Amino acid sequence: MSRSGEKDHYIPAGYLRNWKKEDGQLFVYDINERKQCERGPRGIAHELRFHGAIETEIRDNIENPAFDALRKIKEEGEIQQDTLDRVLLLMALM
Repeated sequence: MSRSGEKDHYIPAGYLRNWKKEDGQLFVYDINERKQCERGPRGIAHELRFHGAIETEIRDNIENPAFDALRKIKEEGEIQQDTLDRVLLLMALM
């Protein structure tokens, strides 16, 4: 399986989404360029092919399901056991 050109986030996009504005954008400051701009969560805090196989497994099997669970909690206003388990697993990992 080729991963050429795949963006790997070192800060999960699901985590960054918590600070986006209503238009879905985040304020970003590029310390190297010394300028600010706005970008979506998927467009920041990533590098090409940053993760190895273990990090990819963690992202796909722990982080992404946990962020989906957090969105479900926010939308429904209640916590089911399977949802809680996913969030607790993410918290333990972090």
